[in-house]
Amino acid sequence: MLIWLVCQLYTWADDKLCFTNYFIGMEYPLTFGFIEHVSLQDINLLSNVYCPTAECQLDQFISLGLCDSCTSQDASLDGNFWNGAAQHEDEYQGCINTAQLGNTETEFRWNYTGMKDHVAAGEPVRWERKCIIRKPEYPELDMRIITDYLGGEAWPKVGITNSDLRFSNGYRLGIIRLERDLLYRSLRLYTALNSDPVWNPSNSTPQIEFCIGDYERYQDNVILDPYKLPLPAVSAFTCFKSTSDITRVAEIDRLGLVNGTISHCKVSYCAKRYSGTTIRNTVVSYDSLEEWPLHPTGDDPYKAGSGYDQAFRAEGLNETFYIGNHSTLWLGSSTSRILKSTTLSTYLLTYFMHHTWPDFFRGLAQVGSKVIQGPGNFAAINNTSEAYGPDIFVDVRWA
Repeated sequence: MLIWLVCQLYTWADDKLCFTNYFIGMEYPLTFGFIEHVSLQDINLLSNVYCPTAECQLDQFISLGLCDSCTSQDASLDGNFWNGAAQHEDEYQGCINTAQLGNTETEFRWNYTGMKDHVAAGEPVRWERKCIIRKPEYPELDMRIITDYLGGEAWPKVGITNSDLRFSNGYRLGIIRLERDLLYRSLRLYTALNSDPVWNPSNSTPQIEFCIGDYERYQDNVILDPYKLPLPAVSAFTCFKSTSDITRVAEIDRLGLVNGTISHCKVSYCAKRYSGTTIRNTVVSYDSLEEWPLHPTGDDPYKAGSGYDQAFRAEGLNETFYIGNHSTLWLGSSTSRILKSTTLSTYLLTYFMHHTWPDFFRGLAQVGSKVIQGPGNFAAINNTSEAYGPDIFVDVRWA
């Protein structure tokens, strides 16, 4: 008999009971699964199944899970990095340039050429580019490229900040900045999570791998039409990966120029249909996996608006999923806490030598799905199917 734990994620009206159940049953596998993912171990669903024989097969089934979605684009933070929008607009992308000569600081706004010529013609004390990447429904990414001049030498710094993080429950993730050490005359990269250097650039080119993350909060007091509510994302991310040599940002011909890839990613609840699931030799596999976004059903607005479960369906499927308001908050806050973990940061360097941000969030969604469908979720439902064992044949021969 094969037992596969699938679920519809519920919550209870009793906040204390909800808190206790989720954190005892799901916190550890969620954390451990993320660490396994970034330490380059396979994400296997073995802990969710019990197969008493050498092979088990499960019929098609549908379960709640997490799905990822990412869009990426190459970008060059040069003089043309401005989409023409005003700085306060939601779709704004651009760089504001300033240069300081002596005690005078001059702002060139989007005039990159003017700033570059100004620096080349004088004896600068400091110049700075503040590049903002903004897209609706995603956290704003604020990248700063700075060079300070001391004793005729240039000391570049490349970093990413977001002044609104402390107000929006956001978090930083990744390897964020390059700095020249004034004492040891060396380049060092620092993680987003602490101030310890993590990269020795003596034999490699420093890069930036960075994300600003934020999870959406469910606010009862701002709900007007609860039955029309979209399902909030567990987390949304704006990410940047540099592809150019950022040690050259102080050179006049590449002044403040950083090339890279911008990614906007979300991890959200979805319906997943598994077909042809097999467990053999401790490995779980399936023939195909289809994913559908969830939409609110529109029924029972009182229940949705008063802190209880919301009903969601996927187009073309008959199943209804009930996802509690506390469930979305818990999974979002747990995700942010895990991604802030210093333990996780120890693996990021090795991971991003061969992977991208979309790869990272694809694995994150797989881990989350495994935990939601696993034995730690008290709302899981057992599926049973056939288990196959060896047939024994006895061949008797008479003399």
